[in-house]
Amino acid sequence: EATGSKISEHITARRIREACFLLKTGSMSVKEIGERIGFPNFSYFCRIFRKHTGMSPRKYRETY
Repeated sequence: EATGSKISEHITARRIREACFLLKTGSMSVKEIGERIGFPNFSYFCRIFRKHTGMSPRKYRETY
């Protein structure tokens, strides 16, 4: 209530931040990263990642 967002939105945002960190620093595949942060469905992970960052996980990795 204090932040004005739902708990599910907060959890998703936290997962995406973790994915960003792993994409920047790790050597795991995008699929492995999605699974590690709690998105076992690869296409869903890519869709949610793009919604939050404006780019695909692969493009994010190439950019950063």
